[in-house]
Amino acid sequence: MQVLGDLPNLASLHLLEKSFELGNFCLSFHPRTFPSLVVLEVGLRIDYLGDVRLLKFKQGTTPKLELVKFCTSIINSESILGLPSLSSLKEVVLESFCDGFELAYLRSELAKNQNRPVLKML
Repeated sequence: MQVLGDLPNLASLHLLEKSFELGNFCLSFHPRTFPSLVVLEVGLRIDYLGDVRLLKFKQGTTPKLELVKFCTSIINSESILGLPSLSSLKEVVLESFCDGFELAYLRSELAKNQNRPVLKML
């Protein structure tokens, strides 16, 4: 991920299932990485049994990220962190089923974001 994060013109990134050989780890987006990323599509499974246990956005990362699309993820405070810190976020799209608790968590995180991103469910 460090190599990808240093690419100055990478505007779109789609993380597929089985993108990583090692499961059970945290995928963190660090400050000053992915400077031109506008679209992030997360197709890998993020949960306690998935490819990644935690997806974390740190303050100052992905300064141009406008759209995050989750395809197969369990969304809660143990799997997705840092959505309020995404300064350019406009839209979050869910392609997978989310229960009431997951939607409540996601809505509360997006409400903390200064841009008030739109949540769409497909």
